[in-house]
Amino acid sequence: MRFIAIAVTLLTTVWLAEPALRACGDKFLSVSRGTRFQRAGLARRPAAILVLAPQGGRLAASVQALGVIQALTKAGYTPVLVSDATPVTPAVQGRAWDLVIRDLDAAPALVGLTGAPSQVVIAWDVPRDAVSRARKDFDAVVVRPSRVRAVIDAVDDALLTRTLRPAATARAGN
Repeated sequence: MRFIAIAVTLLTTVWLAEPALRACGDKFLSVSRGTRFQRAGLARRPAAILVLAPQGGRLAASVQALGVIQALTKAGYTPVLVSDATPVTPAVQGRAWDLVIRDLDAAPALVGLTGAPSQVVIAWDVPRDAVSRARKDFDAVVVRPSRVRAVIDAVDDALLTRTLRPAATARAGN
């Protein structure tokens, strides 16, 4: 009888104190709680970004609809939108660009730019093999962006890759 009383007391104590006794990972097993699978915040460095979006093109419409320039500014970058057919003006030539955003179908209009900026290309209606080739040729490729976050993530990845590139080549030489 004494054993049954101890067992009932122990079980009642555990049942009443159960929420306080949960282990660290048990909270993720509850129905009302979950894990956030979002991208961690990135420590961004200021970067000059040139957006080549000729008027009347799909990229210009997408930049306007998604608010890419405003989002890049909010992220801490310095974007400049060039919508002329001839983007190599003295103002564009006289500045060192960290990154260029352009359409994949557009002719490479990077003649006269100082340095070798990273490139993020936007692809619209292109076959898969063209996208896979573009992924090899350019720093980042965004296919049919429907959210501004996809463009910001591609810019972040391209700039991070550029930052890590000298370290990777120096390490390979050792």
